Amino acid sequence: MVREAPEGGGERRAAVSLTAGWSSAKAIATPAQRETVRRSKGALALSTFHNSKGGMLMLSLRPALRFVVLATVTLVLIANLVIAEIFPIRQDLAEVPLDPRVQEFVRWWLRIGLALGVLLPLVVFLVKIRLAAIRQILGPYLFVLISQIATEATMRRCFFTSMLVIIGTIYTAYRLFQLRQASIIFRESKQLPSRTRSFVKILLWSLVIFWGINFSVLLIGIEWPRLFGDPGTS
Repeated sequence: MVREAPEGGGERRAAVSLTAGWSSAKAIATPAQRETVRRSKGALALSTFHNSKGGMLMLSLRPALRFVVLATVTLVLIANLVIAEIFPIRQDLAEVPLDPRVQEFVRWWLRIGLALGVLLPLVVFLVKIRLAAIRQILGPYLFVLISQIATEATMRRCFFTSMLVIIGTIYTAYRLFQLRQASIIFRESKQLPSRTRSFVKILLWSLVIFWGINFSVLLIGIEWPRLFGDPGTS
């Protein structure tokens, strides 16, 4: 008398055999082999993170983060040198008031800077954040800009008002370097839509012109002479 095998019995026996084989393979694997597998999984997870939006943004922020740390240490050192009168600059900018016409120019220039240098790049970044090129171009720029604002607010309270000029000079010089790097990324990027590409090109050129004038005219031409000027001069 012939007995029929239950339906699916062969599949179950095959699954049991595969499971037993896998367990045996794990049991006979050496510690070195298990370590190799573990490292491979870690490398795969790290590669997946780097290729994600957040990972690419974090990688593009590394140089900016290193600059912020180095700039902060340098600024604290300069502030202590000024307090110790080793670096002889004026600590209170109010001792050398600006000419009313120059003061009006500075007021309008700061308003332009808020609109062009801060709000416009922020809006473009938030609207086009899904584009990798936009994250790489504007992400580090905005990170350094926010870091500058926080540094100015903190060091002005902790030290003296002329630190604003020193902070602005260091950060603006680095920002011009950032915009140069952003231009290189922009030229090499081929995935931006044509309209977005044209707008970003105009934005980058506008930022270079604005921060170039800010560095040469406002900081070097107007503010730095106040740090060494005589009280009462304008």
